[in-house]
Amino acid sequence: MLKNMRAIANIREYLVSGQAEDDFKKGGEYEKGMILESLEQIMDLADLADEVATRLIYRGMDRRREKKD
Repeated sequence: MLKNMRAIANIREYLVSGQAEDDFKKGGEYEKGMILESLEQIMDLADLADEVATRLIYRGMDRRREKKD
């Protein structure tokens, strides 16, 4: 898990630092395509993470309700 967290932190830093934008400006067509594809995958992953988080949160709420009843 720690390895995954480091990878996420590295991606975040790449985006926040403006390096992705610089690479895009300086890159050829292939590099630009790869950056856009990577960003699309990150957005898809964010949607998936949102879905999973929502399920986990509601599952936790359901368990709390069951304990009260």
